[in-house]
Amino acid sequence: MTASGPIEITFWHVSPSQSIPIILSLVSTFLVLALALYFKMLQEPFGKMVFIVNFMDFVFACCKLSVFFYSPPNTDYCKILQALSQTSLLSSIIWSMFFSHVFFLVVKYQRKDVCMASFKCYTGISIVFGGGLGISTAFTDFVNYSPDQGTCVHQIWPGKIDITFIVFAVLPIGLCCITGIIFYVLAALVLKKYDAVLQTNRLFLLLIYPAIIFVCWVPPLTINVLESFGISQSQDLGVKVRHLAMLQGFFNALAYGTKMGIIPKCKERCSKKGKKGIVFTCEKNEESDGGYLSEPLTRSTNPRFSLQSVGISTDKSVF
Repeated sequence: MTASGPIEITFWHVSPSQSIPIILSLVSTFLVLALALYFKMLQEPFGKMVFIVNFMDFVFACCKLSVFFYSPPNTDYCKILQALSQTSLLSSIIWSMFFSHVFFLVVKYQRKDVCMASFKCYTGISIVFGGGLGISTAFTDFVNYSPDQGTCVHQIWPGKIDITFIVFAVLPIGLCCITGIIFYVLAALVLKKYDAVLQTNRLFLLLIYPAIIFVCWVPPLTINVLESFGISQSQDLGVKVRHLAMLQGFFNALAYGTKMGIIPKCKERCSKKGKKGIVFTCEKNEESDGGYLSEPLTRSTNPRFSLQSVGISTDKSVF
């Protein structure tokens, strides 16, 4: 890079030391996927959503690490690889955002199976937006081959608005973060109406996945936008925040594996004790008519019982 040349952001690191975060994501997501299949977690209400998020993270990590087996020869190859990588990344982020929507629906309708009714809609949105934006990157200069680095890079020209980065990264990821916050606020308003306090140990997944998007991607997106406006940042800071983004798969797998899914399943299988399934199961509630609490909170005649059935306590208010 010359004084008047572009800043090259490495999208595919060829150095093993620089690839440690994505390697962690690859290993952790693979373990979650394998154990999820073994324990038949796809039969759980939220199992399919969790599986899709981790599978997309796994594909993203495979794309990033593919350079160790076949070095990118030219820009055309980089564009194809980026299209697949961006599709998997955006799909994972979009599905993670859906958890905030499910959280709102669970609180509003007091049903633990609400995600199943919206599953087809979620699938369509992820295909159209995740797949559409990902494939579109191949027809732009979003990524190029760098002869100096011998890998695929994204070029930022200081003082020039980075249109492709804004369209394919900032806007979709930022929109997912904002949408997640909106659904959290809507859910909080419902909870406040009934002076309820959320038991996060039971609805942990619905809270943590959208939060992971925010933590992993807001810092690197901010750094890239500032650099496009000519506001330079320290190289060490840039590397650290971009490594944080590569840990998304690791954090997703860790959240599901340790808190709610894999480890509890393993302990249950080893001890042969405890309740069957994980927290989010579709067992029928014999005390309710039809097996589920289908009335929304605004129409509930017994909001305390209904809220507790989906992991919410009304003992005190936190708002």
